[in-house]
Amino acid sequence: MGRALKYKLLRKQSTIRRTRAWQRWNPIAATAYEWASAFARCVGSDHLQSGAPCQDWAMSRKFDNGDIAIALADGAGSSRFSHYGSSLTANRVSRLISEHFEEAFGSYEARQVFKQRLVSQLQIDLYELSKLGIDLPDDEREKHSKPSRADLLLVPCELSDLSCTVLCVVVRGGRYIAFHVGDGVIGAEISRKGRARLKVLSKPDNGEFANETCFVTSRKAASTARLITGRISTARTLVTGFVLMSDGPEAALYNKRESQLVSACSKLLSACRVTEQSTMHAQLEKTLVNVIAKKTSDDCSLAMMALRSEHEK
Repeated sequence: MGRALKYKLLRKQSTIRRTRAWQRWNPIAATAYEWASAFARCVGSDHLQSGAPCQDWAMSRKFDNGDIAIALADGAGSSRFSHYGSSLTANRVSRLISEHFEEAFGSYEARQVFKQRLVSQLQIDLYELSKLGIDLPDDEREKHSKPSRADLLLVPCELSDLSCTVLCVVVRGGRYIAFHVGDGVIGAEISRKGRARLKVLSKPDNGEFANETCFVTSRKAASTARLITGRISTARTLVTGFVLMSDGPEAALYNKRESQLVSACSKLLSACRVTEQSTMHAQLEKTLVNVIAKKTSDDCSLAMMALRSEHEK
């Protein structure tokens, strides 16, 4: 046997041994993944005082093909109807990523096309909503001096009225896609030899000023959008959770100076992992209102998914 071939065989056998050892101390790595998810949002104190609605939107979803998604969008404070834009964007982005999932794992050029198409489709959807119009409730019609529902059922608006940021994670089997436009944070919890640590996958995209960012409706959205892909399990690590947050919770859950998530994120993921979904939704909303929202005047939203351990299935 040649020396080069012998070296390749030994290296392959070493990799197999490491993988099997990984699966022994972490049995989930050898099984199908099962995820628990939760999300919540609450209106910030500034909007409570002004009577404005919560402009954040958060959601989670399991698709018929088995994909699991969490997403949130944060409406621009200066945009009149951004809460409708954030609702549409959060729901559409997860479906679009699921439908075109494999395209995100191609070449560099294919990934750039994926980002461009994704942002373009979101912009088309928002543009169509702006032209079709929104079925505004009576209080919003009065606030914005719009005709009554009897005179005009759907109220058109400008595309800029629907401006928002967007964050999303979609998991398919052993792979994931994270997508981000604007501020907010995407984080992951990663286990290595049974020890979990938090990692920031995508930091806030702020401009020269703290409250400056890029929105999905911007011409620069496709060029500034971030696309992160990866595997849930490798020979050494296992992704055990994902966290999305709008810029509101950053004051409580994200250390900007160190660009790190705080340990409370792991505690939230641990609770999500073992708590029934409807109960977790309620607990997460309570945490937002009573703890996190007290540290900021902005709207707050969180979405997370946590990998269940084998004995919790």
